[in-house]
Amino acid sequence: MCIFSLNSLTSEQCRRKKVKCDGAQTICGNCASANLPCTYKESTKKRGPPKGYIEAIEGRLHRLEALLGSIIQEDDPRSQAILDELNSPLETAYGEVVRPKPIHPKSFEDSTALRQNDTKTEDVDNANDNLGNLSIDESGQLRYYGKSSGFYMLRSSKNFQNGAFHLNSRGYHRTKRPDGQNVLPNPLAVDPYALPPPDLSKHLLDLYFAHFYPLLPLLHKKSFLESLESDKPPPPLLLNALYAVASRISPDVRVRTDPTLKDTAGDIFLERARILLDFEWDDYRVSTVQSLLLLSSHQNGALKNIRGWLY
Repeated sequence: MCIFSLNSLTSEQCRRKKVKCDGAQTICGNCASANLPCTYKESTKKRGPPKGYIEAIEGRLHRLEALLGSIIQEDDPRSQAILDELNSPLETAYGEVVRPKPIHPKSFEDSTALRQNDTKTEDVDNANDNLGNLSIDESGQLRYYGKSSGFYMLRSSKNFQNGAFHLNSRGYHRTKRPDGQNVLPNPLAVDPYALPPPDLSKHLLDLYFAHFYPLLPLLHKKSFLESLESDKPPPPLLLNALYAVASRISPDVRVRTDPTLKDTAGDIFLERARILLDFEWDDYRVSTVQSLLLLSSHQNGALKNIRGWLY
C-alpha cells in the first residue's frame, strides 16, 4: 500500500538510503526495481520557537523603543522619521501583521520618571537598612555591622535604643562618668603590687571558687589556698586576675573604680594585672598562662571580646 502526501516527494525507502526519488504517486522507481513496499510519510510541521522566546523578544524590542524614544526628544527631523518607522505595522514571515506599541515623547518621559522614582525608593530603603546596622558605643563612636554579622538578632536587646545599638566601650580606659570624665586612675599611679584588704581578698576568692571555679578549674584549689598562708604566696599577677574575674559579680563597691558605676568593677585589678604581665613576658610560668586565661575570661564577661582574644 502506498501512502502519498503532496508535502513529501521522497519515499521512506529513498529517504533512508539517501538516494534521489522520482516521487511517483503509486510507487517510485527505486522501490519498484528493488521490489520493496513504497510508502510516503506525511511531513511534520516545523517546530515553533521555544516557550517564552517571543515574549523575550518583545520585551527587548520595547526597551529598544524606549531607548530610541530618548533620541526623539531632540529637535532633529530624523527623529520623526524614526518615530514613524517604529510605529508602522510589521509583517512577519508567516504573514501576520504586528502593530507595535505607539511611542510618544510624553509616555517616554512618564516611564523614565517612574523608573527614577523606583530607583530613589530602593536607595532610600537600602539606606534605612544600613542605618539599622549602626551601633553607638559609650564613647560616641559609630560602628557599622554588615548583614553577615548576625547583629540583627540583637534588636530585642536592651542595648537597642532609639534605632541604634548602645554598647559598652571596648577599652577599659574609655569607661567614663556621665559627665564624660575618665574614672580609671592614671596607670602610672597604680601600684601593681598593692593588694586589697584581707576581708575583701577573702570575699573575692570565695566568689571565684563558688561561681567560676566549677566552670573554669584552672587551679588546684587545695594547693592554692595553702599557698596563701605559706612563705611562697601566689604570684601577684595570678591574684589580681582572680580578683578581676570575681569582681564582676561582687556587690562590694570597693572593687569599683567609680562606686556609682557597676561597669568599673574589677578594672583596678585588671590594670594591676596588665602592668605585672609586662614583667613576665620573658619569664613565663604556669601561673602566667593561668592568669592569661582568667584575664581573657574577665574581658569576655565584660563584653570586650576583642581584648579577650588578645590574651
